[in-house]
Amino acid sequence: MKIIIILALINPLLITIYSCKGGINKNKKSDNMDKTEKIIIKNDLNKIVAVMYVSNSLLNGQCKWYDSRGELISDGEFIRGKPYTGTFINWSNFLGEFNQEYPYDISVYCKDWVTRFEMSFRSERPKYDIVLENYNKGEKVIK
Repeated sequence: MKIIIILALINPLLITIYSCKGGINKNKKSDNMDKTEKIIIKNDLNKIVAVMYVSNSLLNGQCKWYDSRGELISDGEFIRGKPYTGTFINWSNFLGEFNQEYPYDISVYCKDWVTRFEMSFRSERPKYDIVLENYNKGEKVIK
């Protein structure tokens, strides 16, 4: 009789503990959700030419491109893979390998295109204006 009474008292307590534990696990995010990875791209001389952030295989956050001298070329914020606000380099305006419809695919965008671009100008200073685009709150700004 004592065992039945003790089990009857303990059982609701065990159910409550199990339910709370299950509730905590249900609300916990998995380890790979929403991880942001910082990508730093360097040229052959080990100089940084780009710093960008990627979440869920999309550019997400600040993206900065630098020329081979270390001068800032563009600085913009991506949201879920799309330019949002700032200045962005659209390499598809210069390089044929890019998808014209979606030039910000990280599998192509996150490479050292600065070196290749600058080599095409040989003795003169590169004219980055041919690849630069401006966006304001997700809308492309037409000059």
